[in-house]
Amino acid sequence: MFGPNGCGKSTILNILAGILKPDSGEIIRNNDDIMSVGYVFQNYTDTLLPWRSVRDNIAFPLEIRKIPWHEQEERINKRMEQFRLTEHAEKYIYELSGGLKQLVAIARATVYNPRLLLLDEPFSSLDYSVSRMFWLRFREFWSDIKVTTVFVSHNVDEAVFLGDKVYVLSARPTQVVTELAIPFGKNRSLDLLNSQEFFSIRTKVLTAFEQGRAT
Repeated sequence: MFGPNGCGKSTILNILAGILKPDSGEIIRNNDDIMSVGYVFQNYTDTLLPWRSVRDNIAFPLEIRKIPWHEQEERINKRMEQFRLTEHAEKYIYELSGGLKQLVAIARATVYNPRLLLLDEPFSSLDYSVSRMFWLRFREFWSDIKVTTVFVSHNVDEAVFLGDKVYVLSARPTQVVTELAIPFGKNRSLDLLNSQEFFSIRTKVLTAFEQGRAT
């Protein structure tokens, strides 16, 4: 989702997660088990456990689900390798940079293979070059576990590169200005960012954004 500040993007995620109830209408999920939802909050730092190491933070949702220890180790090691956290495994949260904290939050939210993954500005603490590297890793991750994902972004390049669809929201009262299908397929390289087709989609998103902001 892409839209102006204050239009309700985070509220939509909270409703999808079951944290908030909608004032009207209803949310229908194929699986209504809240435990099957992974969520990386915008204030992700507040959700990490400062008395636990990186490894133990990632392990926490597996412990709650009483996953066998050997399977926990396998899943934790896989996520730490995917997000390049292995060398930080025994560090405490206060020893990490903002970007690394964000990666720990993402690894923890995905380690139990949720049925629905919600990401509120998932790469906002990473600089541009590091973000692009993790865009590629996330596309690989999605291909690996094929989880339905809804994410909020304030970066138009990120939204277009990562998404299969981009929903552009208006200012309040919030409406969907446009829904754009992204035609780039599953396998994407950073060369895509310099293509004419990418710039064309990017322009459509920004045009819809300006229309929505003016409402």
